[in-house]
Amino acid sequence: MESLLLIPTLVFPYTVCLCVGYGFTMGDFSDTNITVLGILALVTLVLSFICNLVYIIITRGKSFDKILNAALIIKILHIPTYLLIFALGVLMGFMFFMTFPFIILLVFIDLITLWLSGMISVCALVKGIRDKRISSKAPLIIALVCQMFFCADIISAFVVKIIFRKVKS
Repeated sequence: MESLLLIPTLVFPYTVCLCVGYGFTMGDFSDTNITVLGILALVTLVLSFICNLVYIIITRGKSFDKILNAALIIKILHIPTYLLIFALGVLMGFMFFMTFPFIILLVFIDLITLWLSGMISVCALVKGIRDKRISSKAPLIIALVCQMFFCADIISAFVVKIIFRKVKS
């Protein structure tokens, strides 16, 4: 039931993609609908952060595996938006010289998305240490550093899931 709190985190990058995609298809970024979608994305961002904090507080007594599974699902479902935002940034870079602010905005949106999903991953790693499922600090530090990079966060979450499932189940 507490997994429902993660829905805003899943939806946030898709609202941004919807906003940017609508602007490209209509050819006008000053439209009122873009403003409404931008406000929706901002509200979703704030709601995501609040829901993540509530999820972290609620799942204190839950198992390491359950929290890590939630983090993996979020990361996997964010892959299409990472790819779409990257593709839009590349297209903007090739098509227009004056789109540099939009490219910076897209990178910023990707970083926010990574930060939101990383909150749950870090919660799972801390829970693994508290449950003594992760005994060594080296894998933890590597996994925490990997949470700050776009593809490494997904790979590290899978590795943590596989390694620590076998270590102290």
